[in-house]
Amino acid sequence: MIACVSCTVLHSVSQLFKAFAFKHFAWRRHHSPNDLLIWCNCIGPSIHSLRNLRERRPVGDGYNFKALSAEILKRSKATDWPTARREWALIDVYEADEDETCLCEHYPIREICVIKNTITGITAEVGNVCVKRFLGIRSDLIFSGLKRIRSDLSKALNDDAIVFFHNAKVINDWEYDFLQNTKQKRILSTAQERTRINLNRRIVDLVARRGIQVVQP
Repeated sequence: MIACVSCTVLHSVSQLFKAFAFKHFAWRRHHSPNDLLIWCNCIGPSIHSLRNLRERRPVGDGYNFKALSAEILKRSKATDWPTARREWALIDVYEADEDETCLCEHYPIREICVIKNTITGITAEVGNVCVKRFLGIRSDLIFSGLKRIRSDLSKALNDDAIVFFHNAKVINDWEYDFLQNTKQKRILSTAQERTRINLNRRIVDLVARRGIQVVQP
């Protein structure tokens, strides 16, 4: 939003300069050279700041498939994208405390996915959007589940998050069955609600500490 506003303002200022260029002879008839110097000194820094802000804005939506695919291919066994993308699996998710940069060069990102190449063993950190859009891994559903329970620990996790955290050994078989069997229930017993809250708190805490690692078969 700020970038868009800055572009509009910069365009308006540019038009103002053009108008001034056409009318500079009239200016010279009514103003001294010092007036022009003062005016340029006042508006010059503002234009420079607006130009810098415009140059920092993302291109398009900011997600660069060419850059991402090049980085992934460098870390893959296969040399073509359709094959290489299938070598990768999601092994960890976390939310960064500070803004980070994705392999696609998009900035900023906070929802980070750690993916691992099942053949080379190499790991990489990629933004949630790119993992879904380009690698076809629905990490967005896991983050959706995390947001739900973080805002209210008494809420139920969704299926994708439950399966992921079970594969990650965050929850055991009994806890997995409990979450699956109670996810549709609106009213829980006191013991059930306490169990759900404790499980959700454990998951949220582990994600915050970047402590999840899915065990590969």
